[in-house]
Amino acid sequence: MNTDYTQVGHVAGVRKLFIVSDDGFLNTVEDGVWLSVEIKPNAYLTEIIFAPNTCGFTYAKQPTDFGISYQVQLSCSKPKITKELRNWLDTHGERSFVLFAQDFNFQLHILGVPDAGLLLATTSGTGQRGSDRNLTELVFVGQMIFTPFIFENFDMNFFTGVDLTDYATQDFRVMRSNSLYESIQFSNPDGSLQDLSADQFVMNVVNHRNEIILTFSRIIVIPGIIPEGGDTAPSFIENGLRLSEDSTTIYMEKSGQQMLIEPGLHRYDMLRISDVATKTILKGHFIVEANISNPPSPFV
Repeated sequence: MNTDYTQVGHVAGVRKLFIVSDDGFLNTVEDGVWLSVEIKPNAYLTEIIFAPNTCGFTYAKQPTDFGISYQVQLSCSKPKITKELRNWLDTHGERSFVLFAQDFNFQLHILGVPDAGLLLATTSGTGQRGSDRNLTELVFVGQMIFTPFIFENFDMNFFTGVDLTDYATQDFRVMRSNSLYESIQFSNPDGSLQDLSADQFVMNVVNHRNEIILTFSRIIVIPGIIPEGGDTAPSFIENGLRLSEDSTTIYMEKSGQQMLIEPGLHRYDMLRISDVATKTILKGHFIVEANISNPPSPFV
């Protein structure tokens, strides 16, 4: 609650999970101080993003011969079985990890410590009894001698030389010749939306031959000297990326005619250019499906 005893809004579950193998640290945690911990240059890192109420964790006290310990379990599900996820699980199953779980209220929970992480177990299946979903269940289980660390609005870039928030992964699935309309927002640690009015964006989609088949951009154009007192002020040119009136949302837009591209599994990334840095913020697959019904030419 706030100081005036009003309930603070919250969303349940873990939104982003950073996974580090527990043998990937150069030193140990001293008195709960994570700021002094560094990651090995070749440590295994990965990141998984979840929808609300699809990932969460519990911990419980239990007595032992050496005092109180905490049984910790993090359970999450991915609603689609993908080749990439299956390969990752085959390679790293039954391995121990330290988990950095950021919830939907931007609090960070650290589960496990160097050389004493949580063990990964997993199950997956399609059309299981009582369910019409294809699920991969990931479960991390372990014991700790203290409650999981928790930090409010914690900077995820606390490891020396490692930026765990370089980019997010997001796949787009579209139909060939269908109009495209998507929206993208960026949040501050306190949950407020970022002002994008001064930022530039470039996003290219490439096919398996690394040929650019689609481009989205919002870039600044600085004109040369225009005679007779013409306007020489910089201006934004938008190509498939349009900013909302309050400058907090990017709209990705392409007409059906512009989406006449080859079906297949393509790749993309998105670059953000600001006064602070030039940084890749999104990457993933751009999946184009072949459609059966094409609109008549006057409506394309």
